Amino acid sequence: MRRFCLIFLFLTAVLPIFAQQAATFSDLAAQEEFRHGVLAFHAGHFNEAVLAFQRAAAAAPEAPLIRQWLGRAYAQAGFWDAAAGEWDEVVAAGQAPIALLQRMEILQERTGLAPELAGRERYVLAAEISGHSAEYSIFRRPTSIRPLPDGTSIVTAFGSHTITVLDPNGNRRRELLGGVTGLDGPYDVLPLPDGRILVSEFMGDRISLLNERGNRIASFGERGRGDGQLLGPQFMTIDSREHLYVTDWGNRLVRKFTLEGEYLFSIGAPEPGFDGLRRPTGVLWWNDELWVADAERGVLQVFDESGNHLQTVSHDRISEPQMLDAYDHETLLVVDSNAILLLQPDNLDSVVIDDSATRKLTAAAVDANGNIVAVDHDRENMVVFTQVSQLYAGMHVTIQRVNADRFPEVTIELTVEDRAGRPIVGLDRRNFVIADPGGTSQQLETIYQGWDAAAVHTALLLDMEPPMQSLAAPVQQHIENLYDLGISADTWRIVSAGWNPVLEADSGDGGATAAARASQVLAQADGGAIDQGIRFAADGLLQKRGRSQIVLVTAGGQMLPEFETYGEIELARYLQQNHIRFSVLRVGDGQIDSRLMFLVEETGGTVVDESEPRGLLPLMEHARTAPDGWYTLRYRSDANSDFGRRFLPLSVESLLLQRSGRDELGFFAPLEF
Repeated sequence: MRRFCLIFLFLTAVLPIFAQQAATFSDLAAQEEFRHGVLAFHAGHFNEAVLAFQRAAAAAPEAPLIRQWLGRAYAQAGFWDAAAGEWDEVVAAGQAPIALLQRMEILQERTGLAPELAGRERYVLAAEISGHSAEYSIFRRPTSIRPLPDGTSIVTAFGSHTITVLDPNGNRRRELLGGVTGLDGPYDVLPLPDGRILVSEFMGDRISLLNERGNRIASFGERGRGDGQLLGPQFMTIDSREHLYVTDWGNRLVRKFTLEGEYLFSIGAPEPGFDGLRRPTGVLWWNDELWVADAERGVLQVFDESGNHLQTVSHDRISEPQMLDAYDHETLLVVDSNAILLLQPDNLDSVVIDDSATRKLTAAAVDANGNIVAVDHDRENMVVFTQVSQLYAGMHVTIQRVNADRFPEVTIELTVEDRAGRPIVGLDRRNFVIADPGGTSQQLETIYQGWDAAAVHTALLLDMEPPMQSLAAPVQQHIENLYDLGISADTWRIVSAGWNPVLEADSGDGGATAAARASQVLAQADGGAIDQGIRFAADGLLQKRGRSQIVLVTAGGQMLPEFETYGEIELARYLQQNHIRFSVLRVGDGQIDSRLMFLVEETGGTVVDESEPRGLLPLMEHARTAPDGWYTLRYRSDANSDFGRRFLPLSVESLLLQRSGRDELGFFAPLEF
C-alpha cells in the first residue's frame, strides 16, 4: 500500500513535468540539433552534445528544455560553471522543474563547505524495523549489528540463537544458523575479508568460525577461568596484525588470540595504577590502541597492543557503555543503553543520538550508506538513524545515459549517491520508480548493480616526461603484473600522454603485447600534456558500465608542464561526474605533483609505489572493492514514440526508507520509416 501511494504521488508530480518537457519548439533546425544532442549525450560524446545544443539554443533561444540539456551536457563534461549559467537562465525565466533546482543545489553544496561539515550534522530517527513479521520471528533479543560493504547488515540475536543478514530495506536476505549443531547464544560477529565469519557464543563460552553458508567449520575457547578459557564472550575486534580481541565478561578480562585460535595473553587484570576491568563489554582496535568499554564503571579504558594500560576516558554522558565502533579517525561511536554518543576523545566533544529512555541499545555502527544502524535488545528491532539533510530529497540520482535502440525496451544507466557524493549501495528494483509519457513501468528489472560487480575498467596512462625513458623495462614488467591480477570481465587500455595522446593498446591485446608496446613508447618519451592525456583516457571509459579508473604510471619528482587545456578542477569534476577514479602507480621515488594528488583525493583514487610489499595488488583491490552506486535498469515503455520523432521525457525516482531522490532526462526511440 505504501509503495502504491508513493507511485501515485510520484506520477502526480511528474506528469505535469512531462507536459512541460515536450519538445514543442517549432524551428526545424532546432528540433534536428536537439535530437542530435540528445543522441550524442547518451553515447557519451559530451563535447559533440554541447555543440549540438548550442546550435539548437541559437535557433530556439526561448526553449527552456534546450537550455536544461545544454547545462546537463556542460556538467557531464566537467564544466560546472557553464552548466550553472545555463540553468540560472532557466530559473530566471521561472521554468525550472523541481529536479533541476535540487540538482543545482547539490552541485553548489559540493563546490562549497557542505562535504566537510556533513560529518557533524545531527542524526534523526529514520526507521524502526521489527524483528517480527506477521507470520514469523526474524530475530529475538538482538545484541550486535555489523554492516557490510554491500549495504546489508548482520544482526546477531542472542534470544533466537540466529545471525540474520538484512538488506538496506530491512528485509531478511539470509540466515546463518551454525550448521547441524546450531549456535549457543551468539553475541557478536566479525566478518572476515574471505567471506568467513567469527562468532562469539555467550552461552557456549567459545568463538566459532563459520563458512559463507553459515556452517561452523572451527571453534576455540572453552568454559573456565584459565588461560584461553572464556565465561560469556561478548564483543570482538581485530587489530592491524590480525590478532583477535574478545571481551570475556565473566572473567573480567579481554582475551587475545590469533585468528587461528591460538591463545596469546589476557588484558585488563589489576596492575599498579589500574585496578582492573569490572564488566568489559565493547572492544575496538582504533588508531593503534585497544579501547574497552567498562559498563560497571561507566568509562572507556585504553591499552596498547601488549596489554599495558594507557588511560581512562570518562564523560558525563557515558554511564553503561556497550559496543564501540569507529565513526571516523577522530570520533568514536559509543553505544550507551538508551543513546549513541559520537565522542572525540581528544577534546571530549560529543553528539548524542536518540536518548530515549525506553530503549535498550546494545550495538550500533555506521553502514555503507552513511546511516547509523543500531539494535534495540528489549524492543527487538533494528533502528536506523540518518543525517537530517539526507532525509526525503537527500539522495542524488543521476541518469547517466539511456539506450532505446530496442524500443519499447529501454535500458537506463544511473548512479545513486547521497548529497555529499558518497555512493548508495545495496538497492534493487524495489527501490526504483520509472515513469515516462506511457505511465509508470510495472515491468522493471535491475540488470546491473555496481556494488555487486567485480569487473574494473582500467586506462593505464603513461607519463611521457623524459625521465620515464630509463624506466621502460620495469614499467613493462609492472604492466604485465597488472594484467595478471585482472579477471576475465576486466578491460584494459593503454594511453600515452604525449603532446597528442594516443591509444597504444586495448583489451584486444594480451598483457605481454600491451606491456611491450608501452615499453617501446616510453623509450621515446620526450614530454607531453598530462591534462590532455587524462581527458583522452577518460573519454575512452565513458561507455563502460560500473567501476572505471585511470592509473597514471609516473616516476614522480619532475615538475609537470602546466595544465594548459584543462585545469585540475575541471578534470576532477569531469572524472567525478562520470564516476572515474584517478590513481597513481609510482615507479620512481619522486614526489607526486600536487595537482595529481588533488585528482587522486577528489575522485577517491589511491597512490601505490612499485616497492609496495604486496606488489600491485592494492591498486586493483582498491578499485575492485570501493563502494559503487552504479545501477542499470531495464523496463518496457508504453509511450507513443511517433515513429521515433517524439522526444520522450523520463523520470527515475529512488526510494530507501525515508530517503529519496529523483532525476529527469529523456530520449528518442529509433526512427521508423
